[in-house]
Amino acid sequence: MSDCKAMMACRAAWYGFDAGNSVYAVLVATVGFSVYFKDILAPELAPTVQPESLWGYITALILASAALLSPVLGSWAQHHHHVGRVLMLTTAVSIGATALLGSPLVNYPRVGVVAYVVSAIGFYLALPVYDSLMVGLVPASDQAADGLQKVSARGWAFGYLGGIFGVVAAVALGLLDAGVEDAPTNYQRMFLLAAVLNAAFSIPLLWITWRREPSVDSQPSTWALSSLVAVFADQGGRAFARLMVSNWCIGEAITIVLYFTAIYLTTFGGYSIKSVMIWTIAVQFIAAVALFVHSKFLSRHITAAQAFRLAGIAWVLVPLLMVVAATSPLPFAVPLCVAGVFLGLVQAVVRAEVGSIARILAQNVSASHIGALWGYLSAVGRLSSVLGPVVMAVATMFVSLKFSFALAALFPFIGLILVRRYVWTTELTA
Repeated sequence: MSDCKAMMACRAAWYGFDAGNSVYAVLVATVGFSVYFKDILAPELAPTVQPESLWGYITALILASAALLSPVLGSWAQHHHHVGRVLMLTTAVSIGATALLGSPLVNYPRVGVVAYVVSAIGFYLALPVYDSLMVGLVPASDQAADGLQKVSARGWAFGYLGGIFGVVAAVALGLLDAGVEDAPTNYQRMFLLAAVLNAAFSIPLLWITWRREPSVDSQPSTWALSSLVAVFADQGGRAFARLMVSNWCIGEAITIVLYFTAIYLTTFGGYSIKSVMIWTIAVQFIAAVALFVHSKFLSRHITAAQAFRLAGIAWVLVPLLMVVAATSPLPFAVPLCVAGVFLGLVQAVVRAEVGSIARILAQNVSASHIGALWGYLSAVGRLSSVLGPVVMAVATMFVSLKFSFALAALFPFIGLILVRRYVWTTELTA
């Protein structure tokens, strides 16, 4: 096999892994298990506690654990040249725990919750390891020509296609024809389907990384600190910190919308779980199309800074529009479509900026440190999603879920204030 064909095979495997992750994210983490937990497990596990509050605490626990463990695990893996083994271990743990959700054991509330928590933590721990492999998919000659951004964006797009494929498969198998209370076994089968599809999409990359560990530096255990020092030296510490906090804030709003919309739509919109899944597909498709359109056309006329600010304003509006839709004739389709459009825009802008930072680092540090930077920022992304679920959990103890959603608008509003003076290193398609 030629070097070019080998590179293409590795990229295909990398894209496939993202598709498998998205199947889990949609069928289990975002929609399926949240509804199953609310209607089946939560009433028996803690009958006196609001299911939404309990779900918020569980989500925060998962994301906080993943954020704290990811840098440690990533540094250890690179230091001992075990990146492939760590990726296989975390993925196998996630898939195995997901398969357990598809067994009768999930009917025991504590077992079901623990299995979900383990599956989600394994899922999130695998992501930064997966991201750090991206630098090996781009020849050194292409990294200065935005090769990293292109591969990253394509992986993101294939991930959305994987999520869509998972939902289509669940619908084709009739797993969403009835509500969770009427057919809980269908949801268990859907979780098993997610485990099978995730394994099928992930095996090629796991096989490649297991057979050929990526090249790393002799002292990679310091990658997180050295990468941050380099970034702060080039960007200006305070300015870059403001950008990260701003991205953190928008991430909080996105997390609330992603993790609570299924419950929100079934509670206030009367949506069936099948309808929620269809809308999940629609939002993902809109996001993928928005990324393509903006990268190919609109980015010629607006800068990355303008695009980021526009996305921030949109994420201020989305939670507020969800509240309006729940209390007026406004269709839920309006906030959901807005969320889809600007979910893609946020991803495009952030990935482009990180790619630009990686290009700057390439002048002073090794390629493996560039890949590690993506892994570090992925871990920061996990931490940025912790506060939102906690706020929702606490808020639903005092006010209704309907109005708790409005609190999500505060996060991107703060983020917009913090980022207004940041000097972006690149245009979106630079």
